[in-house]
Amino acid sequence: MKCMVEQIVSNNQMVKIPRLEYELLREAYQQLKRQALLLRILEAEKNLKQKNVKEVGIDKFIKDI
Repeated sequence: MKCMVEQIVSNNQMVKIPRLEYELLREAYQQLKRQALLLRILEAEKNLKQKNVKEVGIDKFIKDI
């Protein structure tokens, strides 16, 4: 018998997913998050190499945060 994982969805709905599928989906989601971060880093490095940077004063930078 497969172990089931209950996942809460909005409005108190429950979805039962077999544990193996749940673990695979969770790992795929984490890999996609890592990949998105790496793409952002690569894009930033590319922009720095091409000198595509924007200079902003410290006061404006702090104000925008």
